Amino acid sequence: MTAPTNPPAVPPPAGPPAAGPPAAGPPAAGPPPATPSPPTHEAVDVPSRRPPSLGVFIAIAAVIALVAGLIGGFVGRATDDPAATTAACAATTIADEVLPSVVTLAVSSGASAGNGSGEVIRDGGYILTNDHVISPAGAGGSIAALFSGGQSLPATIVGRAPRVDLAVVKVDPPQGLPTIGIGKSSTLLVGQPVVALGAPLGLSGTVTAGIVSALGRDVPVPADNGVTAVLPGAVQTDASINPGNSGGALVDCDGDLVGVNTAIATVPNASGEAGGGSVGIGFAIPADVAMVVADQLIEHGNYTPPSLGVESVPVPQAVAEQFGAPVGLYLRVVAPGGPADNAGLKEGDIVTAIDGRPMSAPESLFLATVGKQPGDQVRVQYSRGGNAGQATATLA
Repeated sequence: MTAPTNPPAVPPPAGPPAAGPPAAGPPAAGPPPATPSPPTHEAVDVPSRRPPSLGVFIAIAAVIALVAGLIGGFVGRATDDPAATTAACAATTIADEVLPSVVTLAVSSGASAGNGSGEVIRDGGYILTNDHVISPAGAGGSIAALFSGGQSLPATIVGRAPRVDLAVVKVDPPQGLPTIGIGKSSTLLVGQPVVALGAPLGLSGTVTAGIVSALGRDVPVPADNGVTAVLPGAVQTDASINPGNSGGALVDCDGDLVGVNTAIATVPNASGEAGGGSVGIGFAIPADVAMVVADQLIEHGNYTPPSLGVESVPVPQAVAEQFGAPVGLYLRVVAPGGPADNAGLKEGDIVTAIDGRPMSAPESLFLATVGKQPGDQVRVQYSRGGNAGQATATLA
């Protein structure tokens, strides 16, 4: 078993969304800083789209979940449903039923090695995981899938979607493999019990329990080649997640997949450096998004979100105030005959929200369409000449 090391990170984005991922070891002794220290290559501040009521994110640093030596809308819905907040999952039953479909992925680049997690989502040996788990294998590395029964099989990459930190790999099993049940992340409630399964620090078959702490977090994380990926509408959980859990399953009390564990937030030590394992703030990519991406990766080898048929630029707050315009996405180009054009949108319109999601940053349009299928309809709120309007567009 190879212990993970501190991963690279990126400076915080200038715009609103953010939050972040994993690391290892408790915070160093000494009083924590009152405010976050300047980001280093190992840490990044975690702002929120709206100020958190208790300021809990102020001193939180984000570090991506990693394989050893390598990278290995914000306030959630509240609920008055007592069943969602007082019950706990039967973790022993879930472990017995789900662990056979959860794998440990051993990844080697030739120069170094590490591990992550994954789950079998389709007959034929298709395994869903995080892109950052398998990316170190590159063109010349190797990936092996270790199953709960002790069987190890070589895996090949089927497709990667670095922009949302997802990937699918495949093994050729000598016999059928159990597949994980697929749940609905859209029905999750804050306070609902969940269970995380995976291989933290290489410890295969680890099961931890917790609740859904919040919903709808858009979490930026470092990706390959200096790119920033985004976990769209991530599920926040206090189920213990640590390096090596990345790519593993977050399941509901029926044992059905509701999220792909991807990142945790950590508290900086006295010197302001990221450190520590789980502090009860983990993030999982919603299953509703992950399965749409996975299906495309299996069918086509890559992922492209559906299109609204526009080119846009964000209208920042300062510019909006200067010209008396709303914050949103200014439509520079509306493709003739495209979804936006057919819905009645015009060049010069400012799109303020899609399906209730504010359009305030360059990635807003992507986040509003990721996880949707061509043919899905979206509600578009816009401003034209100072007058508010609404349209329904069918994505292409």
